[in-house]
Amino acid sequence: MKVHSGKEFPAITIAKPEEVGIALSILMEASSWLSSRGIDQWPMEWIVSPPLRAWMAERARQGELYFAETERAKVAVFSLVRAQSEGDLLLWGADGGLPAYLHSFAVRRAWSGRGLGRELLTQAEKLA
Repeated sequence: MKVHSGKEFPAITIAKPEEVGIALSILMEASSWLSSRGIDQWPMEWIVSPPLRAWMAERARQGELYFAETERAKVAVFSLVRAQSEGDLLLWGADGGLPAYLHSFAVRRAWSGRGLGRELLTQAEKLA
């Protein structure tokens, strides 16, 4: 844990390929929460799909998948993708050499309201 602005935050760690299931479980929790509010940003059928599992595994192999981790649990996930994908190109246009894209950013509900998301965005920017 690190302390920032008087608050303790989990450490940032690089995910291992065998931890993709944990990353997906965090995304599933976020998907369920969003769906309960009528938001269809991450449909559960996409979260549990083989293509997403393969994409996340590749992110882990490339060292682009990260966790926020306490001594007991992984409480958030995000990926920093160093190369622009076809989907990024269609959605955002040519990137002009940006250092990374933030994907799959989710915080476990038990950690909501603590400023962790804001802190992780700051840390992701530094990692990029």
